[in-house]
Amino acid sequence: MHLAASIGVAEPSQAKPSQAKPSQARAMIGRWIRYYNEERPHQFLGYVAPRAHPALAG
Repeated sequence: MHLAASIGVAEPSQAKPSQAKPSQARAMIGRWIRYYNEERPHQFLGYVAPRAHPALAG
């Protein structure tokens, strides 16, 4: 899945930043930070997402 689709952000050609409200921007940034920190594979963890890594799970 494409990163933009996974966090609910429009493709660059579809995005209209001048129309985004600050609350919408905060929500999108929050989703991106969550994805970046929890869901994307990390090199240090052997390209496993932290959420799925056995040493970090629950």
